[in-house]
Amino acid sequence: MIKNVATLMREASLCWGIEVLGQPNVVNAFISFYNHYRLDCVSVGSGVAIFESYCIEASSNIVFHLVDPDYLSFIRMRIPKSTELKEIISIIDTFALKPHYPLVKDFVLAKNHLVSNSTMLLNWCNPGVDYYDYDAIVMVKPVSIFAVYGQDHDDNLVVGPAGSYKFQLFCKYITRGRKSCKSLRRPFVISVREDDEIESFASQYKIVYSCLSETVFKTTPMVIKMSWLERIDRPLIFIEPDIAHLPTTLVHV
Repeated sequence: MIKNVATLMREASLCWGIEVLGQPNVVNAFISFYNHYRLDCVSVGSGVAIFESYCIEASSNIVFHLVDPDYLSFIRMRIPKSTELKEIISIIDTFALKPHYPLVKDFVLAKNHLVSNSTMLLNWCNPGVDYYDYDAIVMVKPVSIFAVYGQDHDDNLVVGPAGSYKFQLFCKYITRGRKSCKSLRRPFVISVREDDEIESFASQYKIVYSCLSETVFKTTPMVIKMSWLERIDRPLIFIEPDIAHLPTTLVHV
């Protein structure tokens, strides 16, 4: 094999955001998040669920519902095409946590009692106009969302390397409000009705925890963020996790 198999599998299976933030840091933060709400977590776009497996290893009480129509897509993107690719994927396939449902609508049909009664993990979802992350929030209406995503370094631009355009706009409305958001530069066109719906839905959530790291992504400056969003209509007392272990490059805001 071209290099140590275990090392290769972990390097290939963790997203860039978690690599930058630090896998132990994000796992510890997620465990604090899960223990606070004590609700099943829907992981949308779970892939081979390496991050989820780390969380389960650290805290066996965590219950995930994994959703992904093509769980090996991220692996195929991260590993250069070579004669070993098929063999590498076959090895990864032996330990991957495979999705329980291909689509969010399948999860909703099977577990309707968890709509508005669960949390959600959005880990480095596709950028651009693949809106499955935002659509999942609308369909599941999670009590709280744990998101690892990437924004452009220019905070006045609604775009980023991870997280769809609608999800980016959703987060901007939460953090900046209507007046500020209307003047943001938008690389994708959506209808006024859709924009208003995103604003209205965003008004139901607030950010209760956020940390970020400025980094370089393929020569383009950007900000990688880890945020917790909570439904405003859930009057929970939030206890912040101990963030003393986070690297100094992370800023608590």
